[in-house]
Amino acid sequence: MKFSLLREQILPGLQIVNTVIERRHTLPILSNFLMCVGNKGISLTGTDMEVELVTTIKQTVKEDAEFTLPGRKFLDICRALPEGANLDINIEKDQVVLRSGKSRFVLASFPAKEFPSTEIGNPVVAFKIKQSEFKTLLVELRQPQAQSAIQHQAIRGRAALSRSGRPRPSRGSAAQGGPARVAARCDRHEGGPST
Repeated sequence: MKFSLLREQILPGLQIVNTVIERRHTLPILSNFLMCVGNKGISLTGTDMEVELVTTIKQTVKEDAEFTLPGRKFLDICRALPEGANLDINIEKDQVVLRSGKSRFVLASFPAKEFPSTEIGNPVVAFKIKQSEFKTLLVELRQPQAQSAIQHQAIRGRAALSRSGRPRPSRGSAAQGGPARVAARCDRHEGGPST
């Protein structure tokens, strides 16, 4: 089976799908993405078994087919092609041949049935939100956590030292090794004052 795509058609979706594809996996199939082509369009699916990303390209292909391609290699090839390049994709048994201009690439392919899919059940809650609003919410959520971490570190630092700069006695037992006990033990080993 053969079909053609423009570099600009596939590159944005390929970059999105590759965000979940990692190079080193215990399962080799996870370094690939699933490409489904047909009269409904072309879909690209990438997963790391926790997150699954699916993006679609609005271009119909006469025949239906499903196959996998190495995500990073295919992305590198598409990025290296010049703008406006036409990419001819020829699917064979266990490999996919890519052609563009005078370039030819042969990539290994796993059977589509080996690609793990996430079962999507009926959502308990479904909603739509604009990307800009979602990003704003995430930034606002992250700021209080960062401020909280800084406050905890400052409190720990003040609790460990008294006004004179010497370690304050710990409220925990010696076996628990509170910050003051650890500091006192270090002073003894270095020949400093003991508490």
